[in-house]
Amino acid sequence: MSGNLPSKILVVDDDESVINQLEKLVSSYNVYIEKCPTLNKALYYFNQKLFDAAIIEMEFEELPGTVIAQKFRENENPVKRNTPLIISMGIKRNQSEAALITELGDVTLLSKPFSTGGVLKALTQAKQIGKNRASLEEVLNKVVKPLLMQGKLEKAIK
Repeated sequence: MSGNLPSKILVVDDDESVINQLEKLVSSYNVYIEKCPTLNKALYYFNQKLFDAAIIEMEFEELPGTVIAQKFRENENPVKRNTPLIISMGIKRNQSEAALITELGDVTLLSKPFSTGGVLKALTQAKQIGKNRASLEEVLNKVVKPLLMQGKLEKAIK
C-alpha cells in the first residue's frame, strides 16, 4: 500500500491534535508530515520544499482552505503548482463550499473525523491526481506549446 501513497505531505491545519492524529494514522506507512499550524509556515514550506501532496483544512483560522489551495495552484514553479491537494473538512458542507472546491479542480476531499481507510484512500487518490497533472504538464510543454509557437493552432487542438 505504501507504494501508492505520497511519501512527503504538507499538512495545513491550526488544530495540532488533528495534525497529530493524521501523523499517527500514516506513520506506519512511511509517510512524512510537515506540520504547518500557521499560514506563514505553510506558505514558507510550500515555497521552499517539494511535497507529494498537501492536506489543507477548509476551516483554517487565518484563511479559508480554498484560498490557500488557490495560492498553491498559482505558484510560479509548475511542479509545485501541480502538487496534489486534499481539502479536509467536516461532513457538513454547504453549497458555496462545494462550489469553491469544484472550481479548484483535481482536489481530493477528506472528511472528518478521520479514519485510517479514509486517509489512505484520499492520499492514494491525490498521488494519482499528481501523476495525471504531471503527465498533462509534460504533453503541454512537449507537444502543444511547440506547435503553438510554430503557428500550428489546428494541429495543437487535435
